[in-house]
Amino acid sequence: MLKNNQIDILIESWTGGRSKEATGFKAERVEALKEALEAEIEKYNELNENGALKSVTNDGYSETYQVERREDFEKRLKSLAYTYLSGTGLMGAFYV
Repeated sequence: MLKNNQIDILIESWTGGRSKEATGFKAERVEALKEALEAEIEKYNELNENGALKSVTNDGYSETYQVERREDFEKRLKSLAYTYLSGTGLMGAFYV
C-alpha cells in the first residue's frame, strides 16, 4: 500500500533529484503533480481496503479478477508524472 508521504521520494527518483530545486512554473507543476498523485494514491488505497479483487457471477458461472495490479498502478503514476512535468526538463532522460 502506497502512502502519501512517499510522493516526494517518487518524484525525486523520477526527476533525478531535480524537483527540489525547481522554481517558478516548474515548482508549480511539481505541486500540481503532488496533488494529482495524492488523489490517485487515495483512490488506489480505497480500492485495496475495500478489496482489490472483483467477483462477477452470471447464471452460475463465477469469475474473480484483480482490479489493478500494483505494478500497473505505479506505471500509471509515472505516466501521470510525465504528463504533468512535460516541457519542464525535470523528467528528461530519466523517464523510462
